[in-house]
Amino acid sequence: MLINYKAQLAGSRWFWLTYPCQISAVFGQPIGQEGSQGKMPGSVITPYQVREALSLLYVPGKLADCELASLLPEARAIGDPLARAQALRSRLLDAISSLRSSPLGLLPASASRAYECLRLRYVSGFSVPEVARKLAVSERQAYRDIRFAEELLCSLLQPDAATFLSEEQISPPAQGTDALSEELRALGCKAEVVHLAELVRSAIATVSPLADKQGGCVQLAPIRRDVAVVTTAAVLREILVQVLSCLLQSAPGETITMALQADARTATIVIPMKDPRELSRRDLLQAALKVAESQSIRCELATTSLGVALYVRLPLARRRKVAIVEDNPGACSLYERYLANSEWEPIVVPHPRLTVDTVAARQAEAVILDIMMAETDGWDVLQALKLSPRTRAVPVVVCSVVNDPELGFALGAAAYLTKPISRRDLLKALRQVALQRMTAAGDASMPE
Repeated sequence: MLINYKAQLAGSRWFWLTYPCQISAVFGQPIGQEGSQGKMPGSVITPYQVREALSLLYVPGKLADCELASLLPEARAIGDPLARAQALRSRLLDAISSLRSSPLGLLPASASRAYECLRLRYVSGFSVPEVARKLAVSERQAYRDIRFAEELLCSLLQPDAATFLSEEQISPPAQGTDALSEELRALGCKAEVVHLAELVRSAIATVSPLADKQGGCVQLAPIRRDVAVVTTAAVLREILVQVLSCLLQSAPGETITMALQADARTATIVIPMKDPRELSRRDLLQAALKVAESQSIRCELATTSLGVALYVRLPLARRRKVAIVEDNPGACSLYERYLANSEWEPIVVPHPRLTVDTVAARQAEAVILDIMMAETDGWDVLQALKLSPRTRAVPVVVCSVVNDPELGFALGAAAYLTKPISRRDLLKALRQVALQRMTAAGDASMPE
C-alpha cells in the first residue's frame, strides 16, 4: 500500500513533497527531455574552448583566432584582430569578476573559491602547484577546483545566457517572479560525460570546512568502481554542495554518509537526511531541488526502512568507439586530442588495409577516414567498408585535403570535412552521423 501525502513547507509556495513507501519520482525529468523551464539552449561553448581562451589571455594574436572568439557575439562581430582579442579578454575578465557575486545560486564560499582559482591561474599566471600553495590545498584539489571554475565560467559565457551582474547592478525582480527563477532561466549549461565519484568527492571537499566548524562529517561510502554519467557537472556539483550545507547546518555534529548505486542504465547518489520539514536551512534544499528541476536533473525524496533519503538519478554514459584511419602520426595525435574528454573513444587502425576487420572486431560506431594515404587509397577503404556486411552500417566521416565531397557522398560517406579541421567541426560531424544512425535504428540514447 502506498501512503502519499503533500506537505507544503513553511515559507515556500512551490516546494511539495511526496512520501511513498517505495521510491517514486517527484522532481525533474530524465536528461534530454524538456523540463519546466524549457529546453537547454543550443549553444555549444565547452570548457575546452574556455580553457584555451584563458590560456591565451595575454597573447592577442592567438586569442583573436581561438574558437571562443568565433562563438561570442561581442567578439565575433569585430573584424580587427587586436580589437577582437581585447573584447574577448574584457568579456572573460568580467565573467571571472562576476563570480564574486555568487552566480548560479552558488554559496559565497564556492563562488569565492572559483573566482580565486581563475584569478590566480589565468589572470595572475600562477602554475597549478603555486595556486595550491596559495589556497592551502593539495595540487589535486587545486586542479579539480580550477576545472570546476572553468565549467562554471563556461555556463556564464553561453551566448544565449544572460550576463550576470554584480549585486549592486541587479534590478529587483518583477512582481510575481523571484531572483532564483530568473537565474535558472538564464543558465546555458550543456550535459557532458562526468566521473561521478570524483565529482561527489569534490563537493564533499568543498563543504569540509563547514563540517569541521559544525562538528560533523561528510563521507562517501566505499565503492567498487567509479562510473561515468551524463550531466551538467558544475550544476550537479553545486546542487550537492547546497544539499550538504543544508544538512550540516540543520544537524550539527552528525555524520552524513553518501552512497553511490548503479544499475544497467542509471547511477544514483543517495544522501540520507531527516524529515525535510525539520531542517532549519530547508531554504538551501529548496533552492537545490529547484535548480535540479530547471536543469532536468532527476531528484527524488523518499522514505526507506532507514528513514528519509534524497536520491539523485543520472543516466550512465558510455564512450562510443571511433576508428581513425590515417597514416600521418601527427594527424592521429591531433584527432586523439580532439576526442579527449568527449563521448568518443579513439581507436587508431594500424594499417588502412585492416580497416574493415578492425572496425568490425572493435565494434566501432563511426570511422574517421583520410583519403591521401601512402599505401592505400582512402576511396578504396571507403568502398570496402560499404561493401562489407559487417561494416556497411557504420558511418564514415571523411577528413581530407582533397575537397571532393560529391564523390565521397556517392561512395557512401556520411560526412565530409576538408582539412584543416577544428575540434568543434569534428565532434559536430561525429554527433550528427551517430544521431542519424541511432534515429534509423530507433535508439535515442545519445546525450544532448
